This record gives sequence, structure tokens and C-alpha cells, in this order.
Amino acid sequence: LLARRLSELGPDLSRTRATTNESSQYLSEFISRQDFVTCVFGTFGGLALLLTCLGVYSAFMQRVTLRTREFAVRLAVGASAASVRGMVFRQSRLLVLFGIAIGLIAAALSVEWLSAFVRSASDRYDPIAFAAVALVVFTCTVIATFLPAQRAIPSDLAGALSAD
Repeated sequence: LLARRLSELGPDLSRTRATTNESSQYLSEFISRQDFVTCVFGTFGGLALLLTCLGVYSAFMQRVTLRTREFAVRLAVGASAASVRGMVFRQSRLLVLFGIAIGLIAAALSVEWLSAFVRSASDRYDPIAFAAVALVVFTCTVIATFLPAQRAIPSDLAGALSAD
């Protein structure tokens, strides 16, 4: 039935047959290539970036939640909402920059080991790539700290001051 439908569509289509052996051979050639290793590293890198952003978001949300009373006192004393938000952003950026510095040091130390798996091992220490990754991580984490900084301003100032 399938061969007849293929011959109706075109005379050349019925002659080409893809067997499971050919498909598995193609798949094994793809897996054996270093492109697959690069693809796997890229996928895990993207997942690591996503987990980093989620971790930063949850850590700063926890910090803001624990400091709600402090922020309410600052607002009651006369601090502006923008100054409280700015304080949260400054503290988050400092911690993020510290984490990026540790990550860059770890990446520089692991380049030799990882270069065995990647095809273009001639560009081992690429400062542009390191800077680009640091910039992407910094941007993602700043975005992840935006909502906790917005939630630093309690909507019910009296309730936040009277809470245990």
C-alpha cells in the first residue's frame, strides 16, 4: 500500500527505501560525531542558565520575604520606595558579581579538561566568550531579581510592622 502511494506521488520515490539499518547507521554516525557532544554541552549549559536564574530568583525572594519588616521600618522612617528597591538591587548585584567571578575562575580552570571534548580546541581561553557568558548570566540574574525588588515594598505597611 505504501509503495503504491509513493509510486503515485513520484516515480523516484518508490525506489528509495529507508530501512531501520540505514536509520540506525545514520543515528550512530551522528552520535559519534563531536557535533553531538557540542549539542549536549549546549543543552546542559542552557539548563544550567535556567537553573541559575530560578535559584537566584528564589534566593532573593526568600531574602526579601525575611526582611519585609526591615523594609517596612525603613519606609515608616521616611525612606522612599525607590531607595529600598535600589538597596535590594545593589545587594543582589554584589552577590551576583561575586558568583560570576567564582564561575569565571572555575571555567578557566576547567577549559583544559573540556577542550578534549570540543572540536575547536585552538581557542582555549577566549576572553570574548568568557565576557559574553558573564554578561548573559549577569543580565539573566538582574532580570530574576527584579520581582523580589518590587516585592520589597510591603503593600500593607502597618501589617508588615506588626507582624512577628
